[in-house]
Amino acid sequence: MKKLRLAVTGLCQAGKTVFLTSMINFLLENGSKHSAQFRGKGLMVSAKELPPDPSVDRFPYEDYLRGFKKKPPQWPEHTNKLSEFHMKLRLPKSGRRSKEYRLELVDYPGERIIDLTLSESNYETWSDDMTRELTVVIRESLSREFREACEALSNGSKENAAHKKVAIGEYKHYLLKCKKKGLNFLQPSKMLLENSEDKNLAFCPLPKKVRENAPSIAAEFKEKYEAYKLKHLESFAKEVTKCSRQIVLVDVLQILKNGVDVYNDARKCFDSILDIYRYKKMHSWFMDFIVRLSPFKKVSIERVAFVATKADQATRANRQNMRALLKELVAKKRADLLSSRKANVRFFFGAAHRSTKDKKGTWREQGKSVSGLAGRRKNKDTDQERFIFPGEVPDEWPSEWEAGEEAYRFPDFLPRALPARDGAIFDHVNLDEVLLYMFEDIVR
Repeated sequence: MKKLRLAVTGLCQAGKTVFLTSMINFLLENGSKHSAQFRGKGLMVSAKELPPDPSVDRFPYEDYLRGFKKKPPQWPEHTNKLSEFHMKLRLPKSGRRSKEYRLELVDYPGERIIDLTLSESNYETWSDDMTRELTVVIRESLSREFREACEALSNGSKENAAHKKVAIGEYKHYLLKCKKKGLNFLQPSKMLLENSEDKNLAFCPLPKKVRENAPSIAAEFKEKYEAYKLKHLESFAKEVTKCSRQIVLVDVLQILKNGVDVYNDARKCFDSILDIYRYKKMHSWFMDFIVRLSPFKKVSIERVAFVATKADQATRANRQNMRALLKELVAKKRADLLSSRKANVRFFFGAAHRSTKDKKGTWREQGKSVSGLAGRRKNKDTDQERFIFPGEVPDEWPSEWEAGEEAYRFPDFLPRALPARDGAIFDHVNLDEVLLYMFEDIVR
């Protein structure tokens, strides 16, 4: 039985856990029989869970499913470790013999994907890169205390442990403050997930001046930086690079809500991440992506789906614009990713779980009839669904905009309950299109 490893990834809070839960639900409950997309291809998919691999954490699918069936239903908690869910996938096609695959679905935290870019940086280069980031617009005020701690290290009469500890602590506080503002280019990722007292995390970037004035501390931090890569990055990268297919989730609406600084940060994240991928032409019809994670094992990336997720939080007429914004967000690296026939990379909008319903109503603020959404808004009266006009998604990114602008309010919604009956399928937007793209080539 051939094996497929499919990773669902993206930046923090992109909805990976919900997407995986809905995907597993679709496959185990024969969702393809209800899908016009699959029926149009004459393709029915069935799946059965395989015994978990004892060497990896199992994705807790049933726990998340129960959360959606509760009254009131609950979103899954944020995940902070890599997990997997294994299935036997049966792909019968009309008039053809069935094919079976071992499908291994992989979930890994959004914070950790940014760490992959550390694989080709030494401590000095990383420190210089992070030092430049400290003064980039929004980060300048957030990093003030850390920069002052670095100055104390540089100007101290002796390299004492107290100044060193303060610098490490202020760097972690800086990362946490950045995260609260919606920024994602944050390294090392484990510092956002674990106690900074962990001996493997007892380092931070140091400006060149500090490295020169405090060489013994710089040498100590360099050693711990390399140890961090060896312990936390190598094993993680090996698991990631086993995945031949990738679904990359991007919360376009969240970026719109958080302003141009967060847009620039997200763009930098994707440029850095996509720099990891290299491709070469194997045949005129086939592009083979090579993951360059030296000294880690290389692997061919066969298919990549970029998904503008949480499309249920925008009206139907605005969802194509979400897809257009996503394509523009990664445009800088798009030429490197796409083959001349664009055969291996595709862009979608979608929602793995619909928390809203499309509805006509009256926009109170302007008193006119508009297309809106019905749903339970987060942090509001959540007892019943209410009509909401969420805002318009532009067809291109604005030149400049601030966080919290009224034009891009896009409220967060609470989940709708999954029917209590066994075998119920999540109401979704385009999940079946994404899955069909992931599988259709292997049954040709």
